Amino acid sequence: MTAPNLNIFYADLILDYLVRCGVETCFVSPGSRSTALIAAAAGRADISVRMHIDERASAFMAVGFARATGSIPALICTSGTAVANYLPAVVEAFQSRLPLVLLTADRPEELQDCGANQTIDQHALYGRFALESITLGTFDADTDPDDVLKTLDKAACLIDEGPIHINCRFRKPLDPVAKAFDLASLSGRKDAFYKNSPIGLKPKDPLIDFSQAVEEVAGLINGSESGLIIAGPEAPYRTCQNLDKLAKVLDWPIIADIHSQYRFGSKTVNAIGHFDLLNDAEIPDFPTPRTILHVGGLPTSKSLIKYLLGLKGMEYIKIQDHEQTIDPDRLETERLTGDPDKIIDLLITKLTSKEKTSGWKKLRATDLECARFLSEHFDDKRLTEPSLAYGLGKLIRDGDGLYLSSSMPIRDAESFMSVRTDSLMVGANRGASGIDGLIASACGFAFGSGKPTTLLLGDLTFIHDLNSLALVKKSEIPIIVVVVNNRGGGIFHFLPIAAFEDIFEPYFGTPHDLTFDSAAKMFDLPYYQPKTIPEFESSYNEARDNNRSAIIEISTDRNQNVAEHETIRSRLAAVLSRKDSE
Repeated sequence: MTAPNLNIFYADLILDYLVRCGVETCFVSPGSRSTALIAAAAGRADISVRMHIDERASAFMAVGFARATGSIPALICTSGTAVANYLPAVVEAFQSRLPLVLLTADRPEELQDCGANQTIDQHALYGRFALESITLGTFDADTDPDDVLKTLDKAACLIDEGPIHINCRFRKPLDPVAKAFDLASLSGRKDAFYKNSPIGLKPKDPLIDFSQAVEEVAGLINGSESGLIIAGPEAPYRTCQNLDKLAKVLDWPIIADIHSQYRFGSKTVNAIGHFDLLNDAEIPDFPTPRTILHVGGLPTSKSLIKYLLGLKGMEYIKIQDHEQTIDPDRLETERLTGDPDKIIDLLITKLTSKEKTSGWKKLRATDLECARFLSEHFDDKRLTEPSLAYGLGKLIRDGDGLYLSSSMPIRDAESFMSVRTDSLMVGANRGASGIDGLIASACGFAFGSGKPTTLLLGDLTFIHDLNSLALVKKSEIPIIVVVVNNRGGGIFHFLPIAAFEDIFEPYFGTPHDLTFDSAAKMFDLPYYQPKTIPEFESSYNEARDNNRSAIIEISTDRNQNVAEHETIRSRLAAVLSRKDSE
């Protein structure tokens, strides 16, 4: 764009640098101090701008977008508490290792530390959750574009690894009004910088020599009588493509976490979808794995974690593309760091053929038996939280997206959604596992992936992000919001605090009498409230066929939900026990 004044020139210079680093999308919230940044972004043909009034929701939309694509989104906001509203999403992005550029507008130096309105100390506001924090001083005739670009270069080294914070101080005029400055000279200095200085991005595929470590791990595997593969949670764009291939070569099962991208779309019979229920039922005759290979994040299933803790001391090999330790139970004995697909490709060449482990075939058969049991158990068409998760896992269409809220929805999906060979893209905010910003995150996920997306969440999570229904309404991609309304915090009924009735209900159950038909009406969204599984299937298919966003509200009872979970697990244990004795 043609810059009418210094502020617009430097705002455009910053955005131009970010575009060269890979930024193509800006998530913007309104404000005065950020006017130059917004005007510059709006004036660029190479940036897509998404506007939302709420900074917290805008930031979570960017998180969902980054999770789906791996692309680097930028956020633009005004000064003051607007900047602080980004923090929950920054934490989630940091914990999930998702790229996020925070462009925050700030007041000039003379308004700092003097009680000026809407002025706070914004430098390094996000602490360790921003990989790099820089503050650019106010732009005037003495500002050198070379100095600004070198400062940006300091942050850009980490731009695709997690959140970075660029705090920009502006004096008036904030608007794109004409105020003469030496445009030709400053533009020349900018061009000279790019001619002489490559921007500071790290190589996408650093040259890591993991050949010796792979040789050692191959020796461990070749000496193992049996083994197990854990496919933990992972963002869709980081999914290891060769895990199926490795499982086939080894004939080891893959315990496929609901958020691993392997529960759906796995092309091998080795994928196990109901281990959370199987292990809880204490199935006998599992072979004891001598080696465990783990790709991805921490498993969702508590039953799986309990099982792995019982194996502590076995060879436990993590394959990951980063140096962070994600091992709270101290299970890891070896770590291979690098591109997981390249590691597995090399590992396969080092493996020797061996006799197949028949015991794991029993696990696969038992997983199928579990799926049959669930089909029969839910055949009574009652609409419960478990039957909803099971049914939704069948209904979502090939190629669609699924976003899962923390608390009960992702746990029910982990337990009850069966393996499918067709492909679904799954997202969840499991970096910090908060309940905030889920509707906005799903909107960003749908926008980034371009896939019709179903969001499964609870009532408190829905209320927490209610204003993001405006994003659902505006979404070009259909988002089907399935909200489980059990009038409070259902997950707390599964915790020991539920026995303390005097404090449980007001402080943990947090009861309410809200339904969400009026919220749907307020945002002009189609609304359904099915009472049975057939009604839910009909509502869901109608909403999906209409190819527009909608809200489906499911009413359940928190106390009955606990009983239903216990019934399913006890009946399954009895069925599998009979099968085992036959």
